[in-house]
Amino acid sequence: MKKHLESEVRLADTPYGLRMLTGREPLTNPQDNSIWMDASQDWSVLNLWFNIDLDSALIQSEKGLNH
Repeated sequence: MKKHLESEVRLADTPYGLRMLTGREPLTNPQDNSIWMDASQDWSVLNLWFNIDLDSALIQSEKGLNH
């Protein structure tokens, strides 16, 4: 699961939170460039569950809440 969370950030990170990736189309598809609502908060909660340090775990939630 930790590897999956790392890959989500590597593939879908934006200044506004995690981007939705369907894998059906190139990244130029508008659907794939949408921000996935609540994904950033879920990502942060899972990282906290894995005992990742607080600042690192909350970085995605902060993006989602601040934009």
